[in-house]
Formats: sequence, structure tokens, C-alpha cells
Amino acid sequence: MAKINANFGQDGIDIEFKPVPPGSYVVRIEKAEVANSRASNLPTLYLNGRIVGPDNEGMPTRISVPVGRDDPKVMFRFGQLLVYSGLCEEDDLKGDPDIDTQDLIGAEVGVIYVPDTDNRGRPTTSDDRFIWPDQAQGATGESLDDLPSGAGGSGGLGSLVS
Repeated sequence: MAKINANFGQDGIDIEFKPVPPGSYVVRIEKAEVANSRASNLPTLYLNGRIVGPDNEGMPTRISVPVGRDDPKVMFRFGQLLVYSGLCEEDDLKGDPDIDTQDLIGAEVGVIYVPDTDNRGRPTTSDDRFIWPDQAQGATGESLDDLPSGAGGSGGLGSLVS
């Protein structure tokens, strides 16, 4: 049997998942991979990144983006990611662009997080849409603890981006 050597540091670690507070942030992408979604079994781009500002710097986040489908409504979100991260121009979103997941590593994109509930009915946030990084304004000040159970959707987006 192999022994696992681990150092949790003097103060230990916090294993409690903390959702990104509602607001708009700049996220730097650290990892990108395509895999089939467990829910739909369709190709999905999974992005792991960290918030670099304007608030909650260093907070980890995971974003999923549907890809590889013929439905323009589904591909809209992937197109937003490519344009708002600076990987391509909107005019380039035609045909079959040649994008490698490695092209996304290190890219920064603005992301709006809105109140939502998880599959167990607990308050959380979800990434609603992508924006230009310079439009990110930080946390809205909304506390997930103050939201009613089942709160969610995209209400109030106008206050997040001017």
C-alpha cells in the first residue's frame, strides 16, 4: 500500500465549497478541456480559472460551455467566450474555426455570476454570460444567505454591466 504524504499547512484548509459572490469579474483561464457532459452526454468545454479582479482575487471557478453542436443558440455562448477573451473577432465566427483548448490557457474574460440554486436546492451562483474584461465591476454586494430558496435566473443583469 502506498503512503500519501500531504502538508495541509499550519492553519489547515477549508474544504467547504464557496460559490463566487454575485457580480461581474475577470477570470483568467488556467485549464481547458472538452468532455461529454454528464447531464446531456454532449460535448462541453470545461474551464477552470481564477478570479483576477476586481474583487475576490484568487477565488477558483469552473465554467462549462456547450460546444460542437449545430444549434446556433447553443454555440452563441462559445462564440461569446472566443470574442470576449480576445481569441477571435466576431467576424471570424463563421464556418468551422480552428480553436485548440491550449489557446484558452492564460486568456482573461469577463464573467457575470448570478444567483441560482444547485441541484439540492441550496443557494449558489452560476456563470450567466461573458463580457469584456474591462466591463467587470466586482461583487454586487448581494449575499447568497439573503436570497430566498429557489432564487435564480438572470434578473438584474442591467445593474451588473453599464
